[in-house]
Amino acid sequence: SPEIDAPTRERFTEAQQQEMGRLYGVLRDLEERYAALARRRWPMSMVAASDLMHGLAGRGIDCGTGKHRDLFVRCDAFAVIERLSNAVEGMRGGGTRDGVAARVEARGDETRLEIRWTGAALPDGELQDCLERPLSPGYGAYTGRDTLAAHGTELWSEPADDGHRLVLPLETATPGASETSDVRPEFYDFDLP
Repeated sequence: SPEIDAPTRERFTEAQQQEMGRLYGVLRDLEERYAALARRRWPMSMVAASDLMHGLAGRGIDCGTGKHRDLFVRCDAFAVIERLSNAVEGMRGGGTRDGVAARVEARGDETRLEIRWTGAALPDGELQDCLERPLSPGYGAYTGRDTLAAHGTELWSEPADDGHRLVLPLETATPGASETSDVRPEFYDFDLP
């Protein structure tokens, strides 16, 4: 309003700026809390390693006929398959890596998923770039790094006897072991109607 005197206008502008500052603070807090929820470690399902291998094979990765039929891991199967297949897709893009194949290896309390290849090594910078990209359009801003944080693991590249490999360790699961204790029992009250 043009009739507002200068001191009142100044107080009004100051109050408006304070409110905007509080609003920005609330939005930043909301963004941080959402990011924490998106990255937290959530309960994982027990998944057969053979199911992971079938998923990778469906993405065009040679999975052979390894001894993974009796191995189980705790993971988000879609996120793991998507993460590894995205890494392989990026590796193949350079044209300097051949013979890309997946395998599973049990090592104590963890089961390692490995992607092996011959040819050029995978520089750490290239792997880090891959991990910073969003996992899938359906997962929004959820990145490969978020996937690893949710699983409490890391993904690294190292030399192998026959070339190079990417290694992703996951928690080994035991079939028949009791699941989480927070599973609620189902009750049916047929007298309710």
